[in-house]
Amino acid sequence: MNKKDLLPFFAQYVRSLLRAEDAEKYVSFSGNQKYHFIIPLTYITPNYLMLYNFSLVSALTNLGHTVSIFLHDNNLLSHPQHRREVLGRRAVSISNLIEYMIEEVEMLLLALGTDMKNVKIIKSSDMWAALSQDRQSFLSFYSLLGDIRFYRTPESSEMLYSTAYHAIQRPFDVYFSENYLKLSKLGVRNPDFLITSQGRLESYRYIRNKMLTGMVAGPKRRTNPTFIISKPAFTLIHRDAMPSANMNVDEIKYIIDSSKLSAKDLALTFKNIVSPLADFLNVTSIIEPKLTMPKNPKNRDVAVILNEIMSAVWSKTALFSPYIKKDIYIVSKFDFDGIIEVLSSKPMQDALLYCDGKSTVSDVARRLGKQVSNTSYYLSKLRELGLITADKLPKVRFGRIIIDSSALGISTERSAVLRRQASELAI
Repeated sequence: MNKKDLLPFFAQYVRSLLRAEDAEKYVSFSGNQKYHFIIPLTYITPNYLMLYNFSLVSALTNLGHTVSIFLHDNNLLSHPQHRREVLGRRAVSISNLIEYMIEEVEMLLLALGTDMKNVKIIKSSDMWAALSQDRQSFLSFYSLLGDIRFYRTPESSEMLYSTAYHAIQRPFDVYFSENYLKLSKLGVRNPDFLITSQGRLESYRYIRNKMLTGMVAGPKRRTNPTFIISKPAFTLIHRDAMPSANMNVDEIKYIIDSSKLSAKDLALTFKNIVSPLADFLNVTSIIEPKLTMPKNPKNRDVAVILNEIMSAVWSKTALFSPYIKKDIYIVSKFDFDGIIEVLSSKPMQDALLYCDGKSTVSDVARRLGKQVSNTSYYLSKLRELGLITADKLPKVRFGRIIIDSSALGISTERSAVLRRQASELAI
């Protein structure tokens, strides 16, 4: 089925994910009206909710709408998985891990058939930097934070936010969406709609009211974007972990069991998230053979389906990885020492040539004429710097290596020499 034939399905799919009154009242898919949607994401992890959100992005962009994905990369080290990768095993530097994760986002969007020309991926750290350059706006926003409470009412003990991160992040979601054009400088108008969950709606409305009262949103008192709510569902989560692409069926079932949802709540989550997502993948032929949905799903049924969905989609991301190569920024002493080691090692440079996405460590070792143990060391150093992917069939994942001489305190002359040497590593 070609894209044109899928347009009616995409329109119906978007409606199926949004609360009925919002879909009918605000969003029209007839005529030539095109909208700008923004979707804030707290974490960048390969879980089922990311896949759900990105299927919505795919449908919207194929209908010709623009979607801005607002990634809170500031939250990187607040997630246990990322703390282990950066602080525990020192897998990669923080900056390179962020770029690696954004690459994964792009590959996942491509695997879902997203029209990438209609997607804007925006890092919150970049927007914080832009805000800090505007003294008046920064001070105005900062004053807002002092006026925002943590509790629903002054007398209540029920909190609006689960962490202090959210108490800063959500005001910035609203502020950025109302000052999108000014901060992003992407030449795209402010979003018409912000898509969020029912759980966040109360805090977003409260924050917007505070902004309008304090004139933080600007003298014109803009009311865009309109908040659009996804259909209700319960999050499958246990100890900060959600069903993810790197889990097997038993691990996913353990999280579902530990979520302790009632049969009614599980059925609602299955109906509003899992079943529509499976339908999207079936109709677009992203997953084959087509999934069959159980009528009364139990915990293990949901675990099996989520595992099949995520395994199928993430396996397709490998098809797109050769086409997405990122600039690698060398700004820390750790990364600088690492790149010097690579530039001084002929075997490491040769190993890069064989990281083609088809060769295992043993294959690379054989082609290098080296022991597997030595080759494993070479590849681990290349992974640390973000030069190759971290899977069993490593691939080169960088376009350029950019050495920041000012951040490292080295002379521009030495930086130029190293930059020339590093440019020869790019394949």
